[in-house]
Amino acid sequence: FELPIAVSAKRYASSVELSDSVTRDPNGIGFIGFAYIRNAKPLIIGTNCGIVSRPTEFAVKTEEYALARRLYYYTTNRLSSEHARGLLDYALSDTAQPVITDAGFINQDIEMLAMSDQGERLAQALTAAPEDFNAALMQDLAVTLSGAQRLSVTFRFEKNSGDLEQKALQDAQRLARYLQRHRNEVQNVLLLGFADSSGTFDMNRAISLARADAVRAALTERGAGFDASRLVLKGYGELMPVDCNNSEKGRAKNRRVEVWVKK
Repeated sequence: FELPIAVSAKRYASSVELSDSVTRDPNGIGFIGFAYIRNAKPLIIGTNCGIVSRPTEFAVKTEEYALARRLYYYTTNRLSSEHARGLLDYALSDTAQPVITDAGFINQDIEMLAMSDQGERLAQALTAAPEDFNAALMQDLAVTLSGAQRLSVTFRFEKNSGDLEQKALQDAQRLARYLQRHRNEVQNVLLLGFADSSGTFDMNRAISLARADAVRAALTERGAGFDASRLVLKGYGELMPVDCNNSEKGRAKNRRVEVWVKK
C-alpha cells in the first residue's frame, strides 16, 4: 500500500540541494543516493525481527542494506551498434569500476571484510532465530567462520530454486577473475548456502547446500583456477538471516550463497 505524502513535505529537483537541506534541518529526513550523502548522515535501518542493516558500501554490495537497490541496463541480444555493445561490456568490466567510484557511486569490485567486523551478525542470528533453530548447526557455522573473511559478492536465487539469476551469473565471472588474481593468497573458499524460512528445516538445509553447489559449478565453468579440495561447501538453511522472513522481499534476500575465504 502507499501512504500519502505529507503536506509539509518538500520536493527537490536537485539531489545536492535535498541533501544539504536535510543537513541543515535537525528534524529533516530525505531519500537520496549514496553519491549525494555529502554532509548528511545515512541511517541505520532496524526491523521488527531484530535485524539491523548499516549504511556501508559493503552492505550495499551484498544487497543487505534495506534502502539499497540495483541499477539496470535493458538491452536486446541483437544490438546492431558495436559502440552500444562496447559501452555495456565496459560498464560491467573490472576496468570501469574505479570510474564508477570516482562518480560517487558504489561499484561492483569485490571487497573483503573480516569476521571481527561481522560479529554483530551472529548476535542478530540468535535474536531472529527461526522456530526450527538448530544449535549444533549454528555452532558449526560459528566455527566455520572463525578466522574467515567475507567477500562482498553474494549470490541470490528464486524460491525453491538452485538456478543462478542473471546478476549472479555475472558475479560468478567477476568472482572467478578475483580468485584467479588471489589464488596464491587464499587457502580455502567457503561457499555457504542459506534459505528463507519457508518449508521444513531439513528441506531448507538441502536447498541451501544445492545453491552452494550451483555456485561451485558456475565458478568451475568459468575457470576459477581452484582445486576442488580448496572449495568448501556448506548448507545452513534458514540460519543467520539477513532480513525478516515475514515478507517476500525479506525472504528473497535470505535465499543466497555467501562467499568467505581463509588465507
